[in-house]
Amino acid sequence: MSLERRELLQARGIFLRATPDQLWKLTRPDNRHEKLTRDNLLDLEGRQLVGIESSGRCGC
Repeated sequence: MSLERRELLQARGIFLRATPDQLWKLTRPDNRHEKLTRDNLLDLEGRQLVGIESSGRCGC
């Protein structure tokens, strides 16, 4: 497997497992519009393009 393909698969894995908060910090570190992010993620979830997972913060 080429280095480029391996890096692409690693990046994809990060984005598939990242929480909404982690994605927000990666893509928009200086922006604090959490409601917009939540609304967009809920829209994607409604289209079955993402799944919402617990962040584990509350021990759930």
